[in-house]
Amino acid sequence: MLDQFGEEPLMIAMGDTVAFPGGALVVDGGLAAAAVFQALYARTTIPFIPLLIRVFATRRGDLLQPLAGRLGDPTSSRGLFLSVECYERAPYLTAEAQGADAARASGLAPHGSLIRPYLDDCDAWHRFRASPTELGAVTSTIPTLILTGTFDPITPPTWGRLAAATLSNSLYVEVRTAGHGVPMDACTRGIMHDFLDDPDAPPDTACNEARAPITFITDVHLNGGIYRVATALRVGPGLATVAWPGLTVLILLSGLLLWPLPWLTRRRRMHQPVATGWVLAARWVAGLAALAAITFLALLVWTVLRTARTAPLILAFGVPGSAGLLFLIPWLVLVFGVLTLALAAAAWRQGWWSMPWRIHYLLVGLACLSYVGFLSHWRLF
Repeated sequence: MLDQFGEEPLMIAMGDTVAFPGGALVVDGGLAAAAVFQALYARTTIPFIPLLIRVFATRRGDLLQPLAGRLGDPTSSRGLFLSVECYERAPYLTAEAQGADAARASGLAPHGSLIRPYLDDCDAWHRFRASPTELGAVTSTIPTLILTGTFDPITPPTWGRLAAATLSNSLYVEVRTAGHGVPMDACTRGIMHDFLDDPDAPPDTACNEARAPITFITDVHLNGGIYRVATALRVGPGLATVAWPGLTVLILLSGLLLWPLPWLTRRRRMHQPVATGWVLAARWVAGLAALAAITFLALLVWTVLRTARTAPLILAFGVPGSAGLLFLIPWLVLVFGVLTLALAAAAWRQGWWSMPWRIHYLLVGLACLSYVGFLSHWRLF
């Protein structure tokens, strides 16, 4: 996958020309690797790594575009980061050390280094570097608790084990559900409290050993529109955004109420159909078109709300896989809409119903196409 991006980068148009010079995001192998690297930081994003890889592998720019604007941590300080890293870490990262790292990760090496960008800034930021004595391993018999996350990409468990090797009175605890930063849950708080209360006695780590492993989320129906709609609703949709679907749904509701339901009422009262043949078919086609459109909207809202309560990050990629069949319904709306327009033309030629009814029937057909157009505009279809 990374090699494919290296040979043929993915260009994604971006509206923010300040954050994205030229109004485009260029996804190459280095950026794809960096995105997975960043996802390893938090336990909330770790379960989505297979899904993120799938998005990159299928080159789904429509999913990457809305997420790209949220890359990075706005609370982090670039200046503080450079001050510490250039002093403490840059002396380690000699050309020989970087060559050894590249040899250990030969698949990543052709796509650049995750550390080189800030190394290039170090000389401009400051020229202070830690002395060799400061970079040596710490040797001590002081009781030490070492907590680390299994998925930590920047201070990995191997570093914790290296530290434990020269800290003879240390306890190494690895949290298998964590990334960079061990979660401050009841289990880890209990371990830390036990250690601080009596550093010479081993704390009870049974709760950590009993943790269930990470459950990766893979069964997701990819859809680039869910996140865009949710974002628009959060920031406040414009009048046009609300008026378009609002008017369309009102017409469709009227189509459901005024076409098949009156026929059913009359038939029940008179014990015989009041319309037959194509006239009857026309009523049911309009009703089914409206019913399909309203059903899709209701089920989509219910699915999004339920997912937002249980696993909201799924909405950045789409909806749970179990809801995938839901997106077949707009195709039915499109088919029924085209049939409604064809039957509307027949109604005008053959004089079915009065003129107001023919106009309304035509509006129902046009509303179906408007509905599908709205879904397509928001990439829900």
